[in-house]
Amino acid sequence: MCSSDLSGQNKQAGNSLARARELDPRNPGILFAQGSLALKQSQPKEAAELIRQGLKLDDNNPGAYFDLGNAYILMAKGGEALAAFERASALRGDFWEAINNQALVLYEQQKDGEAIKRWRRVLGIKPNAAEPMLALAAALNGQKPGNPESLELAHRALAGDPNYVLES
Repeated sequence: MCSSDLSGQNKQAGNSLARARELDPRNPGILFAQGSLALKQSQPKEAAELIRQGLKLDDNNPGAYFDLGNAYILMAKGGEALAAFERASALRGDFWEAINNQALVLYEQQKDGEAIKRWRRVLGIKPNAAEPMLALAAALNGQKPGNPESLELAHRALAGDPNYVLES
């Protein structure tokens, strides 16, 4: 599917969601969907605003907190992103993607030890997930270059998902 098809579909989805919101303005699911669409369209500020509006109506939606965290990352608001990801995983304990993103934010904040703990927690939930496995390998290798555990993790991640790393 080419990008013009996708942009046309996104425009249609946006129009449908706007109409649905007119009909049911207090439906948090519509606000979350609008926020998710804004995030896909690289509009993190708009996404965050829509999601926050939805969370005022339903503050028990882990997916909404996850999307909010991603919007905050795109706006370079690491502390707010971390809080949103933590809320997402508090609502759904096995939400490994939210815990993984917590670790990414912590690593960016140079809190390597805490990031490593979270990546290990992710691998306890999803043992073969390539992204957290490679991130953990990189963090461990950064602490001690050539660390055997980091090399083993990188090898396992790429053996399990060789397409995870693009040639470029």
